[in-house]
Amino acid sequence: MLNEPEVQALAWLKAEPDKLEFLQRKVGARIQRGTELVTVSCRAKDREAAITVVKNIVDQYTKFATGRARTSDSERFAQLQKLRSDREAELNLQRERLSALYKEAGIPFGSKSDAHISEMQSYHENLTKAKAERSTAETQLRGYEEILRLAEELQAQFKKNPDAPLYGLNIEDKVLSSSVVGIVRGELAKVEQEIAVSKDRYQPDAPQLKVLTDSRESLTNQANKVMREARAEALESVMETVRQAAAQAQRSVEDAKRRETEFQKYIDDNRDQLIEAKKREMMIEELKQNIADTQGKLKQAEDQSYQIDVESNAPAGFQVPSEVSADVEPKSDKRLQFMALALVGGLGLGFCGGVWRELTDQKLRTAQDVASVTHLPVLAAVPHASVDQMPVPAHGPLLTVDYPGSTIADEYRRVITRIIYPPEGSAELNTCLVVSPSRGDGKTSVACNLAIALAEANRRVLLLDIASRAPAVEIALGLEPAAGLSEILCDGALGAEFMRPATHPNLMTLGPGHHAQELIGKLASREMVDFLERAEQAFEHVIIDTPPSLLMADAKLLAPVVDGLVVVAGVETSNLGMLRRCLVELQQVGANIVGIVLNGVLPTRGGYLKENRDLYYAYSDSEKAFAAAPRRQAVPMEAVADAEDDPPVIMLLDENDENKTKDAGA
Repeated sequence: MLNEPEVQALAWLKAEPDKLEFLQRKVGARIQRGTELVTVSCRAKDREAAITVVKNIVDQYTKFATGRARTSDSERFAQLQKLRSDREAELNLQRERLSALYKEAGIPFGSKSDAHISEMQSYHENLTKAKAERSTAETQLRGYEEILRLAEELQAQFKKNPDAPLYGLNIEDKVLSSSVVGIVRGELAKVEQEIAVSKDRYQPDAPQLKVLTDSRESLTNQANKVMREARAEALESVMETVRQAAAQAQRSVEDAKRRETEFQKYIDDNRDQLIEAKKREMMIEELKQNIADTQGKLKQAEDQSYQIDVESNAPAGFQVPSEVSADVEPKSDKRLQFMALALVGGLGLGFCGGVWRELTDQKLRTAQDVASVTHLPVLAAVPHASVDQMPVPAHGPLLTVDYPGSTIADEYRRVITRIIYPPEGSAELNTCLVVSPSRGDGKTSVACNLAIALAEANRRVLLLDIASRAPAVEIALGLEPAAGLSEILCDGALGAEFMRPATHPNLMTLGPGHHAQELIGKLASREMVDFLERAEQAFEHVIIDTPPSLLMADAKLLAPVVDGLVVVAGVETSNLGMLRRCLVELQQVGANIVGIVLNGVLPTRGGYLKENRDLYYAYSDSEKAFAAAPRRQAVPMEAVADAEDDPPVIMLLDENDENKTKDAGA
């Protein structure tokens, strides 16, 4: 088209150095949706130049396409005719080879070879079965021989000492199940009972007692004799039974060997014949497949030849349905409209994304998030160390000691008010389990700080670590791991010797010890319950650090036997689903969940979690009076262990009851 004079004369195109590349950017063609029409367009500032370019493009393409179609159809038809001849010759040759193979194999082919192959497969299966039966019979024979050897040893023992019991092969069970032995032993037991009664009634030299004694000796001798006979009979019966079974197993071994030899001989004799028949069958199947492929290719060539023949006699494959036209006014781009539409769409997608994230957000950040999961109270919201402006790094388990005036220490003291001064109708928590849904919630730090805060309140506290897989309490308090709870439960030690003082005079710590695997199996034992009872009497509070509740079952094993649980949920660590599942699993085992401690809380837009302040307990006058009541005195662990044999006295709280005390032993 560029060689046409009227196109070369266009001023719009003359100034372009590469006219072909310029027109490739300006000219386009597209198919109208749902039709067979093709629209050719040209973008140009000169209306007449655009019409000239499009008109020449359409004319040149019409000449080129119609001429090429006629030439290409003629050449393609000749090629297809030659291909058809080649395919027919190849098909005839393949059919001749197939006919020769059929004649060589016999008519009808397939029945002889297939039957032979099926028969050979059957012999192979029988050979495998015979080998398996021989192995099984040999194993049984060795077992019977071992039993027979044991029976012969028992027989030798019996000959040396007929009255001695024979422990093995259930000989003594058969002797005791004998009816004769049972009758004699019953009579002997009856005489023994009469002698016991007569000793209280008669003198030792009384004739009646002497008669009974003689009768007992006679029955004893008779019982020994009957048992010897029964023992000999049982031993002989076992040996005879084993001999018969061993003989049967030997016959099975010989029969299996014979059949194995026969099947192997047949397979060896007919292997060459089978291989030859199989090769011939594979050649025939391959040739049949080649014939089918050739027939398909021949059919395809015939169809293509017929299609070209029909199209060559048909009208033109395309036509120009309309004249070239152009708008009087040029079309402007809708760039601004598209930008506005993209802006509106982006804002809409952003709004939808924000709503979707808000609805599906499961992260745990505030007390309101906890309230959406459970009605349990939030005991404290422990801020992140960065919020409390503490130096970095700050040792989490000892924050109550290192920074007693910090907000974090104050939050821990809020938790111990719930432990020391419970609500009306609740008892003081002597044993408290500190649990968390997953790792990284800060459970160990909370347990250590609670124990330290209680110790600072002049209360004797035991900090117990049962996380035997990854103990952390001793390391957090600066102690080396040593013997502890596992030695107490497994070795029966009292426990006081393994308890070590920590950071405060009133605080003792006890780690899991060196027997980690044994401790895991002992958490639900009676020994663990007894240890907790002794610890409650020796200490005012026992704080127990546990492994993550959703990962391990240790906390669930102790939850029913302690006074209460404090669940620690780390902000940005545990989500709402994890907290919900942790609480449900603990409630299913009957745990008394005191409340939730949010750990590592960060500031929000409304300030430092003001909403958490509304969820703390407001104690009434009765609760304050209960808090002012004198505490019970701690008893050393050694004294508790020494007093376990004496029945404790229980004080009844009902003042109208006349019996003020009750002996627990009674």
